[in-house]
Amino acid sequence: MKTILIALVGATPQIVTETLYALLVAQETPYRLEEIHIITTSLGRDKCKEMLEDYGNGAYYRFCRDYRIEPASMKLNTHVVADRHISELSDIRSIPENEDAANFITRFIRDQASDPETRILASLAGGRKTMSTYMGFAMQLFGRRQDRLFHVLLQPPVLENNPGFFYPPPQGKDVLLKNRAGKAFRVPGADIRIDLAEIPFIHLREHVPPSFRDELLDFTDIVKNTQQVIDEAEYIPRMIVDMKSKTIEVSVREKSYEIVFAPREMALYCYLAQNGELINAVHQQETLAPQIFDIYKTHYPYLGKSAKMFYAENLQQIRGKLNRKISSVIDRPLVNGYLTIQSDMDRYEPRYAISIPLKNITILTGK
Repeated sequence: MKTILIALVGATPQIVTETLYALLVAQETPYRLEEIHIITTSLGRDKCKEMLEDYGNGAYYRFCRDYRIEPASMKLNTHVVADRHISELSDIRSIPENEDAANFITRFIRDQASDPETRILASLAGGRKTMSTYMGFAMQLFGRRQDRLFHVLLQPPVLENNPGFFYPPPQGKDVLLKNRAGKAFRVPGADIRIDLAEIPFIHLREHVPPSFRDELLDFTDIVKNTQQVIDEAEYIPRMIVDMKSKTIEVSVREKSYEIVFAPREMALYCYLAQNGELINAVHQQETLAPQIFDIYKTHYPYLGKSAKMFYAENLQQIRGKLNRKISSVIDRPLVNGYLTIQSDMDRYEPRYAISIPLKNITILTGK
């Protein structure tokens, strides 16, 4: 299996050599890398060329020579984050630039993870914090069981972001550096450590429909669609509305709940189970109330009430009682969100609705 490193780089490309040291030198069983992929901005690319490559004299080649690694054994690739117009970004500061970075990083991880013969080692130690966040999300969405996510930890802390430090020299030699004020200081080689902290992540790849992996969807769309798939699999209930017994039976995966309603409550809930929503406004009373009352008197004729009991002010009270009963029986907010009657003020008219898909509802009339 081919192992590749994907590293984020901002204005400090030494994160690449620090990560390589942690992977290839500091491990008891070193990794073997075939490819290195750097994701950065146009500014970061220029820094990488200057500090890492430098026509074969940069820190990357010095690292390989110091630790007897053949540079040609690891193909070094640099990828500049581009916007939707394929223009390279020099930095990632604005909201549109962050959106472009999210899309670029997500698609890159997705494409690399599409090859079953590769193993991804992803380092989120470099770049801007938002880049690291997007890398972590992308690995959750598309990473596989063989892939790993890492962060690099340096000791002593004075080495962090120091432009003169790239990796510990061989034989534990001391390192001579300068601080921001230009004053020289020495770091004993025995004190230098680079640790590779593996970050466990939730594997959502199995929940991402194959079409999401093939289409050029934006990061936001992928997250939204994946969340919807997970919700439908985990939390959207199935429901049986039994008019005769005045109960609803709710099933969520392995659990079932039964809730008993009063006749008026049952009539309103059955209407919503059939139609999904209603507009509870004064001008709707003459048509809406009789429709709900028809359900009521069909199943409970002995009660002999009138349609006025379902006028707007009464529906509000019935809705409140319904929701309290549901919440008292089912203490799962994500499930309740599909069952309780939500009120949405639209153009000064309350819209009542239940979120459970109507296809998940079975109505037993008992007739």
